[in-house]
Amino acid sequence: MSDSTTTTKSRLVVFVGPHKSASSSIQEFFLHHAPSANNSTGKVIQNHHPSLTNWTWPFIIRRRSYQPRKGFAPLVTEYKDPGWEKVIHETILDVWKSSEKKQLILGTEELDRFGTTPWSGRDGLTAIEKLVTLLQPDSIDIVVNYRRPRSHQWISIWKQLTRKEKKTPAYSEYLCRDDAYDMLWEYLDCVANPIGLADALLDQFGDRATVHILDMHGISKKDLDISHVFACEILKDVPCTNEWVDGMPHPALLNQKFGNPGITQQQLDEM
Repeated sequence: MSDSTTTTKSRLVVFVGPHKSASSSIQEFFLHHAPSANNSTGKVIQNHHPSLTNWTWPFIIRRRSYQPRKGFAPLVTEYKDPGWEKVIHETILDVWKSSEKKQLILGTEELDRFGTTPWSGRDGLTAIEKLVTLLQPDSIDIVVNYRRPRSHQWISIWKQLTRKEKKTPAYSEYLCRDDAYDMLWEYLDCVANPIGLADALLDQFGDRATVHILDMHGISKKDLDISHVFACEILKDVPCTNEWVDGMPHPALLNQKFGNPGITQQQLDEM
């Protein structure tokens, strides 16, 4: 079982994706089992699973096309509209101040943008820095998922970026489009570069934060669930047995990101 010793320190755990690496699964898991939301009276509503009573995932009310589990995405994607950031920051701070144990977990795969982003102009590291300034936690943990074989994540990105086309273009056509050069360069440099992301986080936060990398393939090979492992290994003060959170279903609410990437052998050979 994991160490269930409680701590008096305030903690912030930030999940940064990247895209197509079980990010939706982890977000849905914590939103479902450890949510908090502000109702019209401003009172904090909590509905935790008993094993996650020490932790809270702030619930962001849906706006436009952002689903609740994607509620923190506008901190990065809507950087030109300070109104989005203000609403989300106020919600997070409200939950933080109202929590008996100041232990928050939050995240979005949009935080995977770092360095030069010529296509989107997005900056995940600055978004995290603003959260740290807002909350001033005693302890910061930042979590990066690592999906392998590495080709599987890139194939999933290929499929996602071309999902609105009637027919998935040949890989060579997809990769060599002049009109999408900046976008593909950014996806290769940021989204499909989890080790580079981890390095950038270490450079940005230094000894202020602990950066963790979760090996999705290794977790899968042990027949474990990434959301459960996240809770047991990163949060620590969660009752677990053999890397499974006590009292929760096996597996969790997941879309599995392992196995066949979902393309033909011919398409795979083209790569």
